[in-house]
Amino acid sequence: MNSIKINSQNAFYSDSVKGALKADLFSTNLLLVGDINSGRMLAIKNVIDQVVVDGRTVLSIDFSGEFIPYVKSVGGKNVPAPNFTNDLQCENRITNVTFLPPDKNDWAEKFLSKLVNVSPAQYQYIVIDRVDLLFSSVQPDDLSKWFNTLNESNITVIGTSNEVAKISEFYSSLVDKHFKNVLIFRSKYYTDSEHLLPGEALLKTDGEWQDHTLRFAPTSDEWVRYNNQHIRYIHN
Repeated sequence: MNSIKINSQNAFYSDSVKGALKADLFSTNLLLVGDINSGRMLAIKNVIDQVVVDGRTVLSIDFSGEFIPYVKSVGGKNVPAPNFTNDLQCENRITNVTFLPPDKNDWAEKFLSKLVNVSPAQYQYIVIDRVDLLFSSVQPDDLSKWFNTLNESNITVIGTSNEVAKISEFYSSLVDKHFKNVLIFRSKYYTDSEHLLPGEALLKTDGEWQDHTLRFAPTSDEWVRYNNQHIRYIHN
């Protein structure tokens, strides 16, 4: 069984990310697909950026070939993330993390052109955010061809219930065939028109969809366990 964790900073990572960070670090490649400015993607980046081996940050981030140090907004100003090296010659760099940022003004053409130029087979782990935008803008045949080259890559899909509902309605065969893990989480900014009520999550693990009712944990130390699934849910 896979575990999914959300902490109080809304920084979460699934087994896909954890595996990329902990497994065979000298050969692991992680692909993150989605809006690099979204809160969820920034949360993942926070986790990645803070991974240090022997006192050194060992992850590089490649924005489609252009190296850009991760920055975050502090008081309205963008500043380099702590513990993040921009030394391209950093010794023992072990993991390449690729972000595919979409262009919101022309998602389908520009984003797909980036996506199809990346061979997913080279990545051991893939995390996809805002899959509703990806699936609604890309032709199913084109996307299916891309996913068919995934081999045994471990894919995790991240989104709200509304977002994932959109893709499951139109592309259920792709979802069932290619996505090993799906995390649907709820934000307090969404209304009860969502398929899930506040405090509920829907997980797909090992090909099976399961409903989980989660308590709003007041502290980051509270865990909820369902069928060997460890989930920490913090209402953000």
